[in-house]
Parts: sequence; C-alpha cells; structure tokens
Amino acid sequence: MYLPLEIGHWQMALTPNLGDWVLGIGYWGNDEYSIPLSGHWSLVTGHWSMLLLRVNWVTYRLNRIVVARSKR
Repeated sequence: MYLPLEIGHWQMALTPNLGDWVLGIGYWGNDEYSIPLSGHWSLVTGHWSMLLLRVNWVTYRLNRIVVARSKR
C-alpha cells in the first residue's frame, strides 16, 4: 500500500532538484550547451514516465486476466 505513495513523494522531491540542477548547468555552460542539455534531461524523464505508465498498464491488464481466470 505504501510503495506507490513513497515513489510519488520521491519523484516530487526529485523533480525540483533536477530542475535546479539543469538550470545550474545552463548558467555554468555555454548557451550552446545549456539548452540541449536541459532538453535531453526532460526527454530522459519523459521516457521514464512513459515506461512507468506502460509497466503499470501491463500489470493492471495481467491482474485483470488472473482475476477473471480465478473466478471461473
């Protein structure tokens, strides 16, 4: 029960830090590098969230199938 909540809190704690970190890279690096880097980071986080959504959906479908079979 607690695990998804914990992961949610962790993601909420991580996201502002990641944003600050990318901003920091932007300030220290050249203008040429700062924007692609932050873009790359958001792409990576986007891929991660998509992957998590897909995994959640698959496990949900599998649970539905298992429950349906056990009710027979």
